[in-house]
Amino acid sequence: MSLCKENVEGIISLIKEHSVHKAFAVFLRAYAVGYALTTTPQLIGYWSLHIIKFLNKAQVVGDKNTRDIVGVINLIYTLVRESIKRVIWRRLHMRGVGMMCGLAMGGARLMEEIVINRKKKTRRKKIADAKMDQKANALATPERKSKWTERDSIATTFFASTISSSLSLYYIHRVSPSTIHSTIDFTMFALVRAFDVLVRFAYHERMSERIKKRWIPKWLTRHTDTAVFIASCTEIMSSWFFEPQRLPKAYVHWITRMAAMDSRLLDVVRLMRQGKYEYGRDSGYAHILGSYCAEIGLDPSLGNPANGQLPCLVVHGNTTKSCELHTMIRWITGFLMALKIYIPVHLLPPLLFRPRRFFKSPLPILLHVIIATMRSASFLATFIASIWYSCCVMRNRIGPTLFPSLNPTIYDRLLGPWLGSMICGISLLFESKRRRGEMALYVAPRALYCFWNRIVANNAWWQQAESLRELGEVGVFGFSMGVVITSMKYRKHLVRPLVRGVLEWILKA
Repeated sequence: MSLCKENVEGIISLIKEHSVHKAFAVFLRAYAVGYALTTTPQLIGYWSLHIIKFLNKAQVVGDKNTRDIVGVINLIYTLVRESIKRVIWRRLHMRGVGMMCGLAMGGARLMEEIVINRKKKTRRKKIADAKMDQKANALATPERKSKWTERDSIATTFFASTISSSLSLYYIHRVSPSTIHSTIDFTMFALVRAFDVLVRFAYHERMSERIKKRWIPKWLTRHTDTAVFIASCTEIMSSWFFEPQRLPKAYVHWITRMAAMDSRLLDVVRLMRQGKYEYGRDSGYAHILGSYCAEIGLDPSLGNPANGQLPCLVVHGNTTKSCELHTMIRWITGFLMALKIYIPVHLLPPLLFRPRRFFKSPLPILLHVIIATMRSASFLATFIASIWYSCCVMRNRIGPTLFPSLNPTIYDRLLGPWLGSMICGISLLFESKRRRGEMALYVAPRALYCFWNRIVANNAWWQQAESLRELGEVGVFGFSMGVVITSMKYRKHLVRPLVRGVLEWILKA
C-alpha cells in the first residue's frame, strides 16, 4: 500500500511540475515527424500522378478546359479535397509510424521524469537521514555527488528510452499485425544511427591519440563514409539487378527510372542469373530482345541469344557503337535529371529556414547553392554512367582478356553488374565531406534491409521463427533508440547534424 501511495503521489507531483505536459508535447512533435515521414511521399506521388494526367490530357486530347485558369483551379481544388480524404485523414490513426515515434519519445520523456522524480525523493530522504545521524559529509561530498548524478542520469535516460521504444514498436505490431514486415526499415535506420553514434563515441572520447596515430591511418578516417557507401551500394545495386524483391518497391522504381534502362534488358539479366538464358543456345526467350531491337530500329535477329553475345549497340539502345560515347551521353542525361532533383534540395533549406539571411545577402548563398547542386548532380550522373560503362568494359575488354575461355554469358550475368554495383559508389567523392556522411548513413539501412531479406529468404528456419524475428526487431529498435536519445541529451555532438536538428526540435523542453 505504501508503494502504491508513493507512486500516486509521484504522478501527482509530476503533473504539478508540468512534466506530463512536457512529455505530451514531445509525443505530439514526434507523432508529427513520423506522420510526415509516411504521408509526405504519398502526397507527392498522388499529386505528381494527377498533375501528369492533367498535362497529358491538355496535350493529347486538347481539352480547352485544362488550359484555362478555371481548369487549373478545379484541379487544385480536387487534389486538395482528395488528398485530405484519401491520404491525410487516412493516416491520422493510432497504429502507424507517427504513433510509434510519439510513444517512443514521449514515453521515454515521461518514464525518465518518473524515475528521476523517484530517485530525487529517495536521495533527499537519505541525505535527511544522514544529517540526522551526523554523517552527511561522509556520504555526499561534492565530488562523489556530481559523478554519481551524471552516471545515474545517463543510465536513467537510456533505460527509459530503450523500454519506451521497445514497447512502442511492440504495441504497433499488436494493434496492426500488417506492420510487422514493414517496420524493419525504420529499425535498420535506428540501428545504423546508433552504430554511428557508438563508433564516434569510441573514436573521439575513448580512444587515445597514441592509439589513433599508431593503429588508425588518416586515410581510413577520411574515407570511412565513402567505404560504407560503396559497400551499401554494392548490396543495393546487385539486389536491383538480380533480386529486386529484396528492396522496397518505391526504391526499385526510383532506381529504374534514374537508370533509364529498358525493362527487357533487366529481364534478360535476371533470366541469365537463373540459368534460363545463355548465349549460343536457343533458350526460347529470343522474343524478349527481338521485340526490343525492332522498336529501336535494329534487326530483331541481333536479340537472339542463339546468334551469340548481344552487341553493345543493342545495350546502348541504338544510340552509338562506342561505349565511351554512350557513357558520355548517359552522364549528360543523368546530370540534367539530377539537376531537377538537387536544385530544390539545396535551394529550399535556406529559403525556408534562413529567409532573412538569404534575402539580406543572397549572392553568397546562391553561389553556395550552385556549387553544391553541381557537385550533387555530378555525383548522381557519375553514379549512373559508371554502372553502364562497367558493364560494357567487362563484356568487351576485361572479361575476354582475363577469362577468354568463359562463355560470354558470365560477363552479363554476374561480372558486369557486380563490377558496376561496386564501382558506382566511388562517385560519392564528388560530394562534400558532410554530405558524404549523410549519404552513407542514408543508404546503409537499405543495404541492411536487403541483407536481412537475403538471410530470411535463404533460411527456412528464420522464415518459420516469426515470433523470434519480431522480438529481435523490438529489442534492436529499443536499444538503438536508447543510444540515440541518450546521446542527444548528454553527447549531442556525436549525432549527425541532419538527425540532430530534427531530434532537437522533438525533444526540446
